[in-house]
Amino acid sequence: MFSGDQLVTQMSTLAQNSSSCLVFASGALVYRCDDPDFYADMIRKMYQATTQAFVFNMLDASRFPDHSLLVGHDRDKTTAFCQTLSPRVTVTEDYLEDDFTVFMYRE
Repeated sequence: MFSGDQLVTQMSTLAQNSSSCLVFASGALVYRCDDPDFYADMIRKMYQATTQAFVFNMLDASRFPDHSLLVGHDRDKTTAFCQTLSPRVTVTEDYLEDDFTVFMYRE
């Protein structure tokens, strides 16, 4: 059975103890979490764990319906937060109706 707490623990441990050229988080940030800082913390930690780029996707709150397990995020707020961490951020949103992908580069 899926446990959100286990996912949070595993992602935190990975982000704190790893260093990789590229880090991809596909679908990892779409699950609901009671901690309001979880998503920003995970984005920050996974970006810090990379030497070149961090790529992740999220569900778009403006298009994704209310759901008990999954959660949409504000694309503009997410992008703005990422721009506080990375000198170059790009967003792709033209592949699925309710999804967007953020690319955060080190340079």
